[in-house]
Amino acid sequence: MAFALPTLNYAKSALGAKGMCEETLDIHYGRHHQAYITALNGIVDANAALQGKSLEDLITGAGDNVPLFNNAGQTLNHNLFWLSLSPNGGGIPGKLQKKIDEDFGGTAQFKDAFKQGGITQFGSAGCG
Repeated sequence: MAFALPTLNYAKSALGAKGMCEETLDIHYGRHHQAYITALNGIVDANAALQGKSLEDLITGAGDNVPLFNNAGQTLNHNLFWLSLSPNGGGIPGKLQKKIDEDFGGTAQFKDAFKQGGITQFGSAGCG
């Protein structure tokens, strides 16, 4: 079983009003995420002991196989990411907004800290 990009539940252009244009989605979904899947499939294809396992099993059983762990983990991470987006989503629930205000001093400060954290983490591709 080869891993593949998940089917999006929305059109590629549907997130534009929420800040993700079709070009950005194509880069991150069609190229970036696909690169993790392609690398993962290559690792799995080369090792019969890995074939037929779920992403979760590959991640938890990766041991010191860093390329397996990273590519399986990022594949799962991105799969969940695309499912969490919606053209009808948005807004910050009140309880979360209160915590953001308490911990970061406001939404703008939280966004700045979040971007900086993303830029410096593995798998962020340095996108700000």
